[in-house]
Amino acid sequence: MRSIVITDSSAHPAAAPFYTWCNLEPISFGGIVIDWLQIDKVLPKPKLTLFKILEDICYSNRGEGAVVVCHGNDHALLVQLHKNTNQKLTLSAAQTLVSFLDRQTAKSEKEIAKELGFATKELGDFQILCDLLVDVRALRLKHFALRACNMGKTGTLFLETVKRLLQCDMISGPYCKDAYIDWNPHNYSPNSEHFEKTIADVRLGQKLVWGQKPNRVAIQGGQTPAQQARSEWSMASLAENSTSAVQEFLEEFFPTTKPFTYCQGTIVPIHGFYYNGAIVFPGSAHYAGLLVTVPKFESIPLPMYFPPEEVVRPIQRITAKIRSGFQRRRAARG
Repeated sequence: MRSIVITDSSAHPAAAPFYTWCNLEPISFGGIVIDWLQIDKVLPKPKLTLFKILEDICYSNRGEGAVVVCHGNDHALLVQLHKNTNQKLTLSAAQTLVSFLDRQTAKSEKEIAKELGFATKELGDFQILCDLLVDVRALRLKHFALRACNMGKTGTLFLETVKRLLQCDMISGPYCKDAYIDWNPHNYSPNSEHFEKTIADVRLGQKLVWGQKPNRVAIQGGQTPAQQARSEWSMASLAENSTSAVQEFLEEFFPTTKPFTYCQGTIVPIHGFYYNGAIVFPGSAHYAGLLVTVPKFESIPLPMYFPPEEVVRPIQRITAKIRSGFQRRRAARG
């Protein structure tokens, strides 16, 4: 499924470079990857607003997929509705817009605009915002992926409301911390003995060791209070082999249709969820389980229909196997 990515470059400067090379974002359902958004356009925007998001979706001229990267929480997407209002896309604001667009309120356009922080002289901005919402609704987006912190941490009400606002087929977001960082995998051991000694040193704290000798990578994640406030985390690493280990690690955890070759000293933009002290990367089996999707897993009856995706053949085969097993398990439950 083709998709665009719209990023708040002020909030996550590493997101646009990340999706430029890692162009597949998993779509999950019931904690299992069922499809992929194949990114073919990345649009970084400083101080992202809902107005800009809607504009970019409309200008992309397709009703397939969109990924939006910004700050958020369980009841708000922390972007302004428009540059001329300080009102964020909170649950309350989304509900107000849904009520107005669906003609479920007796309040006038002017009253709604004022309620959402638009000055009287800026009523035209509110009208254009509503026009863009109508245009996006007409596209019937197949998947709207919100990559912002804690979207579904306390339930799905906010995601359900945004789905109603945009009238997309499916929407998703993580229920944990979400961040994009620049990783510099410059630390490597001169030999396997040094690597073994380092990972065995308990003074260095808990580490995740991935790979097989002689191409292993030790990963250590952390988050200071200041990083937590900025929705960031840090990642220290030690490679057993300066290039091969890092190359294999990237190929394992970051699905892409684009060839990527790691060169020693290169800083690599990466993405991951931070959950219970662990970093979960997009290619991890646990990544899909940390995504909340609306409609819910239980709400769609069998048989399920999945549209064909435009991705490379190996990914199509893998996805087909996953879907087959997924449907068998659902049938067994029912």
